[in-house]
Amino acid sequence: MKGTEQMHGAEEREEPAQSFTVHLRGKAVPMIRGKNRLMKTKSRTRTDNIAPFPRRKQGSFGMFKLVIVAGLLLLGLFFMLIGVQIYQYNRLYNQLAAAELQMQERELRNEAMAEEIEKLNDPGYIGMLARKLLGLVRPGEIVFQLED
Repeated sequence: MKGTEQMHGAEEREEPAQSFTVHLRGKAVPMIRGKNRLMKTKSRTRTDNIAPFPRRKQGSFGMFKLVIVAGLLLLGLFFMLIGVQIYQYNRLYNQLAAAELQMQERELRNEAMAEEIEKLNDPGYIGMLARKLLGLVRPGEIVFQLED
């Protein structure tokens, strides 16, 4: 029995109260350790008898701001992408117009060259060019030169 009495005596013996401060949610809360459990100390203020105002959740307005900012960023990104697409469309449209104009000019030049090739295959045209450009004459022709 003596051993059991010692054990019961150890359990019933009260430890001295230790006070300390715990920081919960950014506020310092005074605590007391006694009888192997933590207890909050009561602070005596005049606001103990006053009912607190109903409070909003702290994170709700911050979440709203976050959603608005994210939405505005996405909207700005969308408009930026649309602007880039419009710029590229206009640039490519102008390049296409310039290429079509260049193609038309080359087609006209090719048609003129094809006509020239056909004429150069005609012996009468070649003789006319020889007389006009080189001043050649056929045998038996008389050349009259007029001076101004």
